[in-house]
Amino acid sequence: MRLDFFSEPEYQDFLKKYINCFFTGQDKNDFIDTRLKQIKSLNLDDLVKRPVQARMLAQILLNPKNSLDTVSKYDLYNMFIDDCFAREEEKPERRKTDRALRKKFMQDIAWWLWAIKRTRTFTVNDIPLSLATRFVSADRDQIGQLRELLVGSVVEEKSIGSLLTEKDAGTFYFPHLSFTEFLVSEYVIERELNADEFGILANSFDAEIKSFVESYKNVDGLNKLYRDLKKYTGEVPWYFLASLSESRTVKANLEAFKRKEIDAFWPFAVEFLVMLDDTRPELALMRCSALIRVDNFHWTAIASQLLIKSALDRSVVRQRAIRLLFGAIFRNINMDKLTSTVRHPFSEFRITSDIEELFVSLLSSVSIDHTDETLTVDLSELYRMALAVPSTITDEQEYQTTFLKLKWSEVSGLLTSATRGKFDSWVRSVRSGLIFDDGRAAKQPARSRPRYI
Repeated sequence: MRLDFFSEPEYQDFLKKYINCFFTGQDKNDFIDTRLKQIKSLNLDDLVKRPVQARMLAQILLNPKNSLDTVSKYDLYNMFIDDCFAREEEKPERRKTDRALRKKFMQDIAWWLWAIKRTRTFTVNDIPLSLATRFVSADRDQIGQLRELLVGSVVEEKSIGSLLTEKDAGTFYFPHLSFTEFLVSEYVIERELNADEFGILANSFDAEIKSFVESYKNVDGLNKLYRDLKKYTGEVPWYFLASLSESRTVKANLEAFKRKEIDAFWPFAVEFLVMLDDTRPELALMRCSALIRVDNFHWTAIASQLLIKSALDRSVVRQRAIRLLFGAIFRNINMDKLTSTVRHPFSEFRITSDIEELFVSLLSSVSIDHTDETLTVDLSELYRMALAVPSTITDEQEYQTTFLKLKWSEVSGLLTSATRGKFDSWVRSVRSGLIFDDGRAAKQPARSRPRYI
């Protein structure tokens, strides 16, 4: 069950009643009026329209020391958790554990629940030893120490606000997923993630985690994750790359990206999106197409995906992006082998490498028309074929059929003189229709692993 968002009158009424019920200071009415005016002046509608966040804000408003001059979503959760810890530290036994250590422990618990256990509830005995040993001493009762860390982060259910709640039989849980997401965002920014952790983050990254990461105050959280990309080689969702390209720091490096040596393909994918937003996106397209070459399969696959995705999403660069893609393919494919597929009797295009297989896979969605001397391609099908390559970009967005026509001369003009002659000879000799069809179909070698086409 999900609660509907508050309207402005509804959250104003909620905050007023909440403060009126729990505020114990003097001049209650004046205090309430002042706080409500602060909320209205700060334009916090998006922040407090969610009931959970409205209650958190109400709890923070009760403390006259809490300033609301500039409050982001991250600030709201951070202040709330600090208030939880502060109330617990009123108990002498809780002061024995440093607040920073307790916060770090909660971040580790949140990451473990979100990334590994994938549940909201756990018991002390569920906590993995690898996590527990970072926070407890081996020469003392470890279960007792863990319980103290957990209980020290808990406000009883009868209290106003809680970060972590204990259910019956020693089962703990975060009462709302947003607490977990807040602590996870801190974890990924403040820790050095290994490759497995980064892969989990990239493939589970969503709008809620993003909202916390981008509002993190001490550093540019999205930029930190962009820098971490360099050591990662697994698959990456398009949404994650697009999110990192929105980093303020990354965007500020636009001019440097235009001259930067490309030494890692995932950081380049983010840089490509930043350059694509420039007033002159041609440089981004050209640098991307230059990565398509026979000596680096993964770079070729990802560069192809970037060009096709750009063509689908941005009509202004569509023609240029696909022209550069096919220019790069025909520069790198074995034209002698391709030309032999149109001679009678037709020979097969025998695939001998992953690069050839990728090129043939992309070309299999292309048709030739002799009437107007064009290559015609359905970009949605082209993108589907490109995404079949493992450990590259993943994308759940579905596209409608989008046809694009390229004049033969547009592609030929991108080739060297020697290759241009072979291309012109081939394209004029092959019959109209799909490039790889019937006798001209590509033949795949026997492999133990699945092929892409």
